[in-house]
Amino acid sequence: MVVGEVARPVDVLVIGGGPGGYTAAARAAELGKEVVLVDSGLVGGVCLHSGCIPSKALITVANELAGLEGLASRGITARGDLDFAATQRWKQGVVDGLACGVRRLLSKVEVVAGTARFLDARRVAVESGEQVAHFKFSDAIVATGSRPVGLPGLPLDGSRVVDSTGALALQAVPATLAVVGGGYIGLELGTAYAKLGSRVTVVEALDRLLSGFDPDLVREVERSLQRLGVTVRTKSSPAGVDGGDLVVDSPDGSDRVAAEKVLVAVGRRPNTDDLQLEEAGLTPLPSGHLEVDGRRATGVRGIYAIGDVTAGPARATKRPPRAASPPRRSRACPRRSTPWCR
Repeated sequence: MVVGEVARPVDVLVIGGGPGGYTAAARAAELGKEVVLVDSGLVGGVCLHSGCIPSKALITVANELAGLEGLASRGITARGDLDFAATQRWKQGVVDGLACGVRRLLSKVEVVAGTARFLDARRVAVESGEQVAHFKFSDAIVATGSRPVGLPGLPLDGSRVVDSTGALALQAVPATLAVVGGGYIGLELGTAYAKLGSRVTVVEALDRLLSGFDPDLVREVERSLQRLGVTVRTKSSPAGVDGGDLVVDSPDGSDRVAAEKVLVAVGRRPNTDDLQLEEAGLTPLPSGHLEVDGRRATGVRGIYAIGDVTAGPARATKRPPRAASPPRRSRACPRRSTPWCR
């Protein structure tokens, strides 16, 4: 990386093009700022391309298929044959349509493809292949999102053992699916595949599902899982894959769970490792998160952090705590709906 090159000045530099990043960039541009959005992948982030949106599309199909089973009791015979390849094509169409809307939302924002690294508290270098661009910012927003956490004894191979992204890209509904992790991501996908026809087993190391959620809510979820025929194994940990099974350790000893596919959904880690935050004077927590106040400001003037890189649930609907004295809402509020391409 060439550090000495002249940096181009911009008002706002946004690192990360997920729901937090592209929304912040669009709003800043709407307010008349010169904005550059840097993203190393597809603008829209995990939520749009491999998280919230495709999972809800899959759940929609699963719910519609499961609803057909109840029609026979009403005298309606329905044939519920599933063409999963067609389902995946439809799901991708939903994602592509919304991605088109995001691009239109960013019509006044310069989007730069590449990987950003801080050079100091006011400069960033963006690498894209052999090219390096330098930017000097007045304000910067770190919105690089998060990634799934793996398990040492259960490495992700993208085929047999997958993370949430891989589970959403399966080309066929597995006959048996073991979900490692009883959090909301694992249960959401496990429920969807149970409705699509998989025999699902959830393996959770703690003594209950959805740790941290209200017990009354958890009981309702457990009843729903029972109705779907999902087996729940608490106080159990995966020990590895052997043949067509997942080996599971529990207080009662080791046994096996049939698993054509294994979904590992044990949490997410913020993408702050490669930003060279120390050059900007920022020190992440041991978890990788950045500390912020109610305004999302870090300890360095002019640098803010939003979304999964800050503490709290790693989901797009997360809202920051209200500041002690929130500013009055501008009359020029951004549109709440996402435009579609036509």
